[in-house]
Amino acid sequence: MTYVTAEGYVGYIDPAKFPEHGIDSAKYHAAPKFVLPTNEEYSRATSVVSNSFLATGGRDATVGDFVNAIDAGNKVIILDNKLVKADVWDSNKNRPNNASAYLARKIAGDASLPFLPGKGFTQEFLDQHAKAISSLVKVVTIVSEADIPRAVGESVQFLNS
Repeated sequence: MTYVTAEGYVGYIDPAKFPEHGIDSAKYHAAPKFVLPTNEEYSRATSVVSNSFLATGGRDATVGDFVNAIDAGNKVIILDNKLVKADVWDSNKNRPNNASAYLARKIAGDASLPFLPGKGFTQEFLDQHAKAISSLVKVVTIVSEADIPRAVGESVQFLNS
């Protein structure tokens, strides 16, 4: 396991706040960590060194990560979690407030939400990558907590296919 992030995100990383279950603090501290100078370099690096991308929310950076994952030919799971009550779009900041819901809606053809050309996410990108998106992207929807096991199973099955 290797951890890669951007310099702007380092301040958010607090091992003292890691969940009690799921992240082994000793392994985290022992693992190599790489910090790239910009968010864009970080996003491109993650798409090159991985074989899949899981979007679980996020904002505009997640949309850029999605674009880079598709460009790299990686499988993408978009977790459209309806239990998250955040608005899909933040009009004040002119960016997604829930990138997973945003991507799910844009891929489904929702024209009411704007594109993010600064992150490479345009109608032209969707048109040029339509075939790749249809085979590389799986949108998994969660409506209730009871859906979580199914969502995990669908995601694993998609990644293994």
